[in-house]
Amino acid sequence: MVVYFALRVPGTYSGLISSVWLLIGLCVTASWDVMRSKSPATDKLSAWWLPAAFVLGFLATSLYTNALVRANGLQLFSIPSTSMEPSIQLGDHLIVDKHFYRLHKPTAGDVAIFRRGNLLIVKRIICTGGCTVSGRDKALLVGGKELSEPYVIHTMGQQVPAPEVANFGPVRVPDGKLFIVGDNRDVSLDSRTFGPVDASSLIGRPLYVVRPFARAGTIIH
Repeated sequence: MVVYFALRVPGTYSGLISSVWLLIGLCVTASWDVMRSKSPATDKLSAWWLPAAFVLGFLATSLYTNALVRANGLQLFSIPSTSMEPSIQLGDHLIVDKHFYRLHKPTAGDVAIFRRGNLLIVKRIICTGGCTVSGRDKALLVGGKELSEPYVIHTMGQQVPAPEVANFGPVRVPDGKLFIVGDNRDVSLDSRTFGPVDASSLIGRPLYVVRPFARAGTIIH
């Protein structure tokens, strides 16, 4: 309980792996202790209980069903699109801190999960309420100054996507709203087309990738 709630150890990838193996070890150790006991009730226990305990321990720590992880404010999300590549890739499974924006204000540059209608989307916050944003030849300008965005890609090359995506604005973002855009600019449906979103639609902030294994531990920033 201390590991999950007080320390929030699964907030880091190494902490998550450590807590998972500790819980599995606890299940196996407890089962081994029962098997070694002299109680008549356990005399006929099969040795198969030990591998079974490992399997049950693994299921107990599953990120999809782990009540401790969810109660801690962390949740697993899968990514079904390429709109945030290369930062977040199609098929990535992310740990998201759903309590993050209870303690922090949204900031320009944050990658965040939002609710839009019945959908959950992941985008980058470009600016917050009160700022002015515009697009010029695929570049974004906030307050008239072009942003430095090394994480952005343009998959359409020299082709120009829809006019409202390449060139727009200036748009003044109202207070309580956020202007959000995907890193894969040419394929992302975002505030350039549907306008600023409510800050209250924030769900949480992605922390790191847990799957696929080749990208496990990658920090989202």
